[in-house]
Amino acid sequence: MANGRSVYGIANATAAADRTVDVSSATTLNVTCGETVTFLSGGHSFTWRFDVRGHRPFDLKQVAPAGFPLQRLMIYVSPNDLERG
Repeated sequence: MANGRSVYGIANATAAADRTVDVSSATTLNVTCGETVTFLSGGHSFTWRFDVRGHRPFDLKQVAPAGFPLQRLMIYVSPNDLERG
């Protein structure tokens, strides 16, 4: 995208995470646009930055790496303070 954002965000380094979430029992998660989250499940992990356009909810399975153990987990992205106005 011209503004550097994709539909869902981008993969990121674990060291950049704002928080870590164990997704083994979660069904929904609220995040803020620009937030970086490390997801844990069954000894696997990946980190995602939610720098998105449109703030539409989506299933984390759409961006989780192959082999990441995950049930349906809906992500709800809210605008950050700089986007509100």
